[in-house]
Amino acid sequence: MRVVLDGRVAIDHFPGVGRVAVSLAEALLRVAPALDLVVLEDTTAPPASRKAIAAPRVGIAASVFAASQQWRVPACLRALRPDLYHSLFYLMPYRPGVPTVFTCHDLIPLKRPDLFPPWKRAGYDVGHRLAIAASRAVLAVSETTADDIRARYRIAPDRLRVVPLGVGPEFAPPAPSERARVRAAFDLHEGYFLFVGSNRPHKNLPRLVAAFARARAAEGPDFPPLVVAGPFSERHPEARIEAERLPPGSVRFLGPVPGPDLPALYGGAVAFAFPSEIEGFGLPVLEAMASGAPTITSDGSALAEVAGDAALLVPPGDVDAIAAALRTVWRDAELRATLRTRGLARVAAFTWERAARDTLAAYQAVLGVGA
Repeated sequence: MRVVLDGRVAIDHFPGVGRVAVSLAEALLRVAPALDLVVLEDTTAPPASRKAIAAPRVGIAASVFAASQQWRVPACLRALRPDLYHSLFYLMPYRPGVPTVFTCHDLIPLKRPDLFPPWKRAGYDVGHRLAIAASRAVLAVSETTADDIRARYRIAPDRLRVVPLGVGPEFAPPAPSERARVRAAFDLHEGYFLFVGSNRPHKNLPRLVAAFARARAAEGPDFPPLVVAGPFSERHPEARIEAERLPPGSVRFLGPVPGPDLPALYGGAVAFAFPSEIEGFGLPVLEAMASGAPTITSDGSALAEVAGDAALLVPPGDVDAIAAALRTVWRDAELRATLRTRGLARVAAFTWERAARDTLAAYQAVLGVGA
């Protein structure tokens, strides 16, 4: 079986989906070494922004945002002659010319129209309709996303499969020396609350900062600081404005953190707090739990589905509830230990090998071949 996996999203612009592309490609080769897998790479992206993938790659001068992909990718597929093409993003060639599988990560702009301009919602909707129509199988990363697809689009039940994402072995409880190295690299004190992600509106970072401020006011200056790791867009400055009302050092914005430093950054946290309003999956929750961080996350969307009983769940719109959760986890060492134990048990079910096997089963079903 020859499969072309579209890895053009494996660039810095797509921190989450890019990690999915890398991890899935490498896991497919581990679970199916006889698979003839080729990964498309965007040669228009700066080399420094491209994520390394340990798989055979073919470069193509067409990003997922370029109209030229509508003819350049099909031409590339004709030359490669695959049995199947797999797109990990809704901006894709809509007449690829070969059997196609499409992975849908979320429908956030359509579920939360108040957070996105009309032109973006319309483009998101049209793009997903075309991607679904072009594909013989659609893989949803969670039951939540699958339900959203069923509610919005007409799709035969046998064309939709749930294939949860995984977490790699690099995310594991770090050694004390590794935690100390990362604390020194970022000038962090021992013990802190951690948020990992962007500051896009649905991530709910301003409410987290406001909740942290209330918790700190109640507990006093010994309350651990809040560390925010991830890209920060000045288009959404509300969280930084909220943080500037607090004493210096109370909230630290680290910006993007190198991948090798993430497990120890997670593992050194008093708790990982991720009260996002809506997610299609919530990969940081898995990464945090796998790294041994007690986790606080939202009681809605896919986050509760992913976390199960291994996290403290809070209503994302309730600042007081988020503040209470921060205070409770800080004060209760037994609760932190329980959450760590449950988190490590929970993530054992979410491996990239499992995701790869489920993806391979979808390929085989599309092509009508046996395992």
